[in-house]
Amino acid sequence: MPLNTKLNKWILFFLIVLIIFTGSYYIYFKFFPSQSGKWIKNLPVTEEIAMPTSGWENDVFWTTLDFPGEQSICLKVKTRTNDLPVSASLSAVQTSRAALYPTGGTINDLFLNNSLAAVEENIILGKPFLLNNWPDRVTREGKDILFRGTKDKFLIPTKRIFSTYFPQLEIPPSAEGNSPLYYSNVIINYPEGVLLSDGKGVFVISGRQLFLIKSPQIFESLGYKWEDIRQMNEFEQRKNQHKQGNLFDFESYHPNGTIIEKNGEYFFVWLNKKYSLSREEITKYFPAQPVVAVKEKPLKPDCKENRKVITCCLSNLDPRLQPPAYFPFSNTIVWNISQTVAQKDIEQINWQSQIAPNKENVLRRIGSLKNYLFYTLGFAK
Repeated sequence: MPLNTKLNKWILFFLIVLIIFTGSYYIYFKFFPSQSGKWIKNLPVTEEIAMPTSGWENDVFWTTLDFPGEQSICLKVKTRTNDLPVSASLSAVQTSRAALYPTGGTINDLFLNNSLAAVEENIILGKPFLLNNWPDRVTREGKDILFRGTKDKFLIPTKRIFSTYFPQLEIPPSAEGNSPLYYSNVIINYPEGVLLSDGKGVFVISGRQLFLIKSPQIFESLGYKWEDIRQMNEFEQRKNQHKQGNLFDFESYHPNGTIIEKNGEYFFVWLNKKYSLSREEITKYFPAQPVVAVKEKPLKPDCKENRKVITCCLSNLDPRLQPPAYFPFSNTIVWNISQTVAQKDIEQINWQSQIAPNKENVLRRIGSLKNYLFYTLGFAK
């Protein structure tokens, strides 16, 4: 056999092996992708991240997971101290992001800080606002139900929207004369955190915008109940247009307006804080808001210390606390690093989560790939 022919066969053989290896590598990491994050001391924040996947909350460091199946997660803490314990270890807790928010006081404390001027400014600027503690500012002119600020008056367009803010308030009779306040071109929409449907999908109001909850599994993982969904009428659907990129997935947090129940206590979530309230106050002010139970699970990471670095890993971790059920779902890991090393002595934190290549995860990834191909190729809409 000529030398060139033999050489060409070897080249072809190696090309085939390379293609198979590269294809297998690509498919493996497409089917079992990893999630990673990094925190660096004194790193300037160049832009605001809408939904961060990790960060500090007082003295604890948290990370969130974006896949509802078994996975392994490792945290590497680089320090500048030479006094690390020989058998350094960290404790960890699996919970929901909203449960980690600091307590800002009671619901009455939140109401006291919720001035009429602040409410009016937030409405105009498109920021989240609370009306629930201002029932005396509601009036009616002809058929219009209005909320009166300090300078402007805002239309509450439907009785159903009115009742979500003021469940125990009757629509007032029409005033004899119109208020001298200016009519604002901004109307009052549904409150933050309310679940809505247009008959085709389920949405939640977050940051004054409509977010589509991508699947029934995600809906259930958030702890929502189907009976809490409010059906929008045609007018409300026109006023609540969904932007294509606004989606709630498995890594999403509970939005403003959610009421969480933890160990028999209730908290109202607002601007990354939680405010305690009673069942009676829920009935009085927030019967339209979803109530979500959150659970905690203690974890024991396997830790190793090497000079100035602590590496801790958790194996076979699943955000579903009782798989295969999607609720209770706890996708946030709270790492109590400060028990071992002070935050001021930490230079950098790197973390990574890797999906486990087991049967359930393979079947789920195949199902996701099938749905992706069906929609992108136009077989389903």
